[in-house]
Amino acid sequence: MQTRLFACAAVLLLAFSAHAQATSRLGDDEVALKNGGMVRGTLVEVTPNNQVTIVIDATGEHRLIPWAEIAQVQRGKFAAGAAAAPMVPAAPSVEPGERGLVRLHLTGDAPGLKLYLTQPFASDDAPVCTAPCDQEVDGRAGQEFYLAGAGIVRSDSFKLLARQGGIEMKVRAGSQSTRTLGFVGSVAGYLIGSIGLGVFAAGVAPQGQNGNYLTDDQRNRLRVVGGLGLLGGAALALGSLYSLSQNHTTFQVKEIP
Repeated sequence: MQTRLFACAAVLLLAFSAHAQATSRLGDDEVALKNGGMVRGTLVEVTPNNQVTIVIDATGEHRLIPWAEIAQVQRGKFAAGAAAAPMVPAAPSVEPGERGLVRLHLTGDAPGLKLYLTQPFASDDAPVCTAPCDQEVDGRAGQEFYLAGAGIVRSDSFKLLARQGGIEMKVRAGSQSTRTLGFVGSVAGYLIGSIGLGVFAAGVAPQGQNGNYLTDDQRNRLRVVGGLGLLGGAALALGSLYSLSQNHTTFQVKEIP
């Protein structure tokens, strides 16, 4: 009977030890996500209003999580005998009216429009918010931001250092499909105009040049067809280039209370 008890105790001890070792390999820190998920591992970098880098201990993967996706960061949550130290993404403690720190109200005329933070040393830029949104954005370090989205032409980069307090940003989004059509139209117009110019030149060339022996009626037809092709191609190319010049993502900014 005692032998069985000792055997059961040994099995339970081994199982508990294995569970403890497996749990310890998962890491002591946790990042809770706004979508309800979580990531457990070891925190290696926390940059407020930018991103968090956490190592997934079980695989060794370094995962970068944008600050906008994080609900809570807890250091040492699973450490034995240690109290978790929560760090909730929140507005930085700053003096009122400090330049570069704004309360941004973003609106746009296209679905999926997003404000991005440029991250030169990361594989991807960090999304800050999706229009319509109203949140605090910290640009005090001179970071560059831009506007983009699926099917939306990327805007020029800009900084927030000259801004403070509440601002409203109204965006007129450029269309990627319209830009593609503009490129195609400009190339097609150039080709049509070039062919038209060649046909028109054949109609006005002196008789006998390069074996050119045509009747006056044939020459007139070449001039008419070539001229129409030249004018039509030029109109298509110029119209497409004008469409490209107007197809940008632009925005207006004004201060709000």
